[in-house]
Amino acid sequence: MCADAALPDPPFPLKEAVRVALAAPTPEDFYATPFYCQHGAALEEWLHAVRSGGPPATAAAEPAARVRLVQWNIQQGKAWDRILAAIEAEPRLREADLWTLNEVDIGMARSENRDVCRALADQLGMHWVFAANYLELTKGLGADRLAPGENQVGLHGCALFSRWPLLRASAAELPECHDYFRFREEKRYGCRRVLWAIVAHPMGEFLLATTHLEVRNTPACRARQMAAALSALPDLPGWFTGDWNTNTFHRRSLHQQAREFLRLQRTPPEEIDRQLRYPWGREPLLRMVEAGDFSLRA
Repeated sequence: MCADAALPDPPFPLKEAVRVALAAPTPEDFYATPFYCQHGAALEEWLHAVRSGGPPATAAAEPAARVRLVQWNIQQGKAWDRILAAIEAEPRLREADLWTLNEVDIGMARSENRDVCRALADQLGMHWVFAANYLELTKGLGADRLAPGENQVGLHGCALFSRWPLLRASAAELPECHDYFRFREEKRYGCRRVLWAIVAHPMGEFLLATTHLEVRNTPACRARQMAAALSALPDLPGWFTGDWNTNTFHRRSLHQQAREFLRLQRTPPEEIDRQLRYPWGREPLLRMVEAGDFSLRA
């Protein structure tokens, strides 16, 4: 296993927290347990902390006329060797100045119990910040359930990397669009969040932010999450990235899923392709982002 000591032991019995939460049918039942009454405040503080770190002391990156950014949903960091190979083979990854990452694991069996955030930042020699969305109460879906061992920590969230220091990092909760606590196949405790920090670039500070919006719902619910994210971000120039799941599909109910299946069956493939490439008419969050003075079509 590749357990990393970057994350200190939580100030409460983590395995007991997972056991008690798994046994609770609803969040309200979890809140009513003796465990939560005794350790709830410590659990919430630990789960919602924004963690940060930096590279070994080296010369600061020189300012350049342009800043290069990578946005990547790394699917928990499970394909670790392939990620490292891609960085080695692709100069646009290796030489990027900023990274914004979604689906980043810390201490999950499916990703070899690695602190994916810190290990990848160390590989790149970058400053980093990490915010958990969820404490994962299971090993995950599908093949993840067959991963050897058990989760040693179980955090899953978003991260920012930078060649320059990251200042005043913070995160804010987004509205719930899917109740993962009641989702037995992938039970989680927590919520989606937007993460941001200020990049201390030698030529001037700017914003760097990312979020991962819900796929198991509707464009309208993703728009509500985006509205909350936009209202939380500092009013500064910069980049706001993420996996926004602007797939144009409605997945909240079986009826909606059946209707979307019929849409796929009855719509010419070239039209589906056009809708996915240009989802503005079906994903209202995109117009909200543009109304917030971010450019999506540059």
